[in-house]
Amino acid sequence: MRKKQSTTYSLTMSMILAAMLTLHGWLTFVAIS
Repeated sequence: MRKKQSTTYSLTMSMILAAMLTLHGWLTFVAIS
């Protein structure tokens, strides 16, 4: 149970991190353009 919860937590963190990187990259692209 704990192991599954940890996996879900890390997966959520990864998704949030990816979303932030994507948003940052998009904002940078818009700023350059």
